[in-house]
Amino acid sequence: MADRKTDPKTKNLQSNIEPAFRFKGNYYLVGQVTKPDSNGNLVSVLHISDATNQLKIFCRDQLCISGDLRPNSLVHVEAQLVKGQRGVYWQGKYIEPANFSLIGRHLTYLPSALCPVDGGTIRLIELVSRISDANLRVFVQKVIMHPHVAVQYLTCPANLYENYNFAGGLLAEAIQTGYAITMYSSLTQEERDLGLVAALIGNIGLTQTFTSDLKETALGTMIDGRKLTIEMCRNELSQLHQVAPDISAKLQNLLTFTDTKPTHLSDEINRLIIVVEACRTLPSF
Repeated sequence: MADRKTDPKTKNLQSNIEPAFRFKGNYYLVGQVTKPDSNGNLVSVLHISDATNQLKIFCRDQLCISGDLRPNSLVHVEAQLVKGQRGVYWQGKYIEPANFSLIGRHLTYLPSALCPVDGGTIRLIELVSRISDANLRVFVQKVIMHPHVAVQYLTCPANLYENYNFAGGLLAEAIQTGYAITMYSSLTQEERDLGLVAALIGNIGLTQTFTSDLKETALGTMIDGRKLTIEMCRNELSQLHQVAPDISAKLQNLLTFTDTKPTHLSDEINRLIIVVEACRTLPSF
């Protein structure tokens, strides 16, 4: 009986199948280690993740890595499934830092491997899909997927002492508030859209003032993160204004209110503020 390792039929079958077991895409690099294999050759093991999955890529040829790969950053990956002595594995063919300006900012890139909230990335994507206005959907994704925001949005708390004072608390609060808003049947579709956006990014300034290990950043010792939200959204609000000026103005009013409700706001925005804050103060799940 022919040895399966040298059987020509098996070789032909492998050569036909293996090229099909390839993939390429953009993922977050959530871990990387370089170590020698059993033969003493250096192997880089990359742990990558998107909103639904995570896997490891083995790079035996260091030349397949191009550019400076930084932890918790988005990378472009091309890999192939190969068979080794210990089974099949994904072998890296080409890896480089991803370019946001070329690929866009999509929530499907968010690294589920780093998300402390069970199913958090999928529930976030589902909530954003409920926003009927396409311009607002794009706006939310651009704000959350900013390179200096995305991972922190998944991992930092909503505060340090009250509800949602745990790693992932900001996302958990946003999700619970968002689902609560979708249940308000008295809201118009536009009001529900605006309320959802406010629920999801209204406190996004906290990503710059809290850390995932429940501490304040240097900036956080000087300013309440909620007051940074409008500044962090300024570019995206400007872009939104170009295509939907009325929606942009309403959203800016909704995101800039303080505990002392401004008197110049419309009845619609005042009502939305009350609804969003009522939903936001619900006990954490």
